[in-house]
Amino acid sequence: MEEKNCHNYYLGIDMGASKVRWGLFTKEGKCVDQTISNKEEKRGRGILATLTSWGRYKFLIEEEKRGESPLLINCTSKNLAGRIGIISIKKNQSEEIIKVLSEIIVFAKAIELSKHHYKIAAIGLAAPGPLDPLKGIIENPPNMAVNNLPIVGILEEKFEIPVFLLNDADAASLGEFWQGAAKGFQNIVMLMLGSGVGSGIVVNGKLARGRGKGGEWGHTSISRGLKRKNSRRCSCGHYDCLESYIGTNGLVQTYCEVFKKKKVNNPAEVAFWLIKGLKSKDPRWKTLLEIYASDLAEGVRNIICVHHPEIIILGGGISKLGQLLLKAFKKKLLSYNDKMMSSLDGVEIKLAKLEFPGVVGAAKYAIDEFESGKEDV
Repeated sequence: MEEKNCHNYYLGIDMGASKVRWGLFTKEGKCVDQTISNKEEKRGRGILATLTSWGRYKFLIEEEKRGESPLLINCTSKNLAGRIGIISIKKNQSEEIIKVLSEIIVFAKAIELSKHHYKIAAIGLAAPGPLDPLKGIIENPPNMAVNNLPIVGILEEKFEIPVFLLNDADAASLGEFWQGAAKGFQNIVMLMLGSGVGSGIVVNGKLARGRGKGGEWGHTSISRGLKRKNSRRCSCGHYDCLESYIGTNGLVQTYCEVFKKKKVNNPAEVAFWLIKGLKSKDPRWKTLLEIYASDLAEGVRNIICVHHPEIIILGGGISKLGQLLLKAFKKKLLSYNDKMMSSLDGVEIKLAKLEFPGVVGAAKYAIDEFESGKEDV
């Protein structure tokens, strides 16, 4: 039950393999300033939070109740100074993940204590899949050394705040739906083009995921319109998944095929090489872009046939190719002349707008789940 004259904050956390980002939001979507003034140190429930530097924040957080040594959190923020926190994960194992998430919540509670008439009502936690949002378990993500981590139960028992777990791509799609490129639309699909290919689906303004794990477009198969001699094995163990062509590793493999290379030492750099290469006279860079755009178009054609959304959003690291990618991809998509492509009419395709869509979406998910829970009472 809400306290009289008390307003709610919602904590959105987006957990990646190496960094965790978070922000506090009001129900209306305003991101709350995280600054705690030196002159207004707040002590309560065993928490001391002190601002020790400007701009690039270093917060000293001490939880006296546990009797542990003070924990140092380094936070940086580019466009949302004082509003979005970032912390690095040294070892993405269960113990480290619990520790880092606990530090963030402790700090958020310190902000809560520094604000009058506000409290943290719920937490939205976005994490890489596979995961079970209904049971609150992070199962076995390929880029995290965890196995069936019951993170929701652990955090709820420790902090007595409701925690809602969701896939990171779902969170990003909710963020773009709420405050980003898909704002104002009710039916959207978002593709996150990174080391993996995540996807999020919003239908009639609500996140759609079936029994909890649906909407994984990155792990559907594509044919490129022909029978391939050399199939690609996906990180999930299956062959010829969309991710194995339009994810980072897929782009790298196509690069190796075009440039006759055996391997690449820095896979994450290939997209940046492509941007620079397109300015050169080497035609292979244009070929690489066209093949990638064709694979992306093949996947999006399937998405349009199944969902017929109002808008499709492209996010993730590879989307940083920007208009170069968008122009080549749209050209390939419009080249389809089969009867089903009449569904393309009226479908908008845009690049993601938000810098931290996962944080925004995680907070939105916390709001929606918390509010729906209140209605059920």
